[in-house]
Amino acid sequence: MTDSVAGAATDSIGPTQPTTHPGLRLSTLAFVWLALLILIKVVIVPMAFSNFGPWITGVEARHCAWLANLVGAEAAVEGDVAATPYFAIRVTQSCTGIDYLLYMIGLVALFPMRNSRRPIWLVLLPATLYFLLICRLTFLLMIGRWWPTWVTFIHDSWNVGFILLFVGVWVAFVHRQLKVPAV
Repeated sequence: MTDSVAGAATDSIGPTQPTTHPGLRLSTLAFVWLALLILIKVVIVPMAFSNFGPWITGVEARHCAWLANLVGAEAAVEGDVAATPYFAIRVTQSCTGIDYLLYMIGLVALFPMRNSRRPIWLVLLPATLYFLLICRLTFLLMIGRWWPTWVTFIHDSWNVGFILLFVGVWVAFVHRQLKVPAV
């Protein structure tokens, strides 16, 4: 009787494997990511700005002025405006990139990693994006001194460029994770 039970678990080739569908796991993960991105854009970012909007824009304006001062410009801050004696920029909700930072946190949090360094990546990747955002704002502030008519064009170009940078940072992260041996 035990031989027939043991034989039922195997066939003529070997033990049977449970049927798995890796495409189902991948599509479920993609659906969760999409739901997270929509949640961030529709609920979290508007809620964050309704409660902390002036604080967020003020922090970015202060960091922009700090970086401008670091490179030799005489920048000052008042509220959400960073200004040099020649040009000023106002940091608005769309300039903060908070949605991209939250997207990156969500993507890293849900990414099926092979190693245990998720907390490091949860800090490092958004910090990298934030630094790029501050460089973008500082560049606009500095370019306004010499070519103020170009600021609008460069601002719009940087928006596209930042999306490409976001995708580039994400692809580099995924590529790195695929090269890390399983722990």
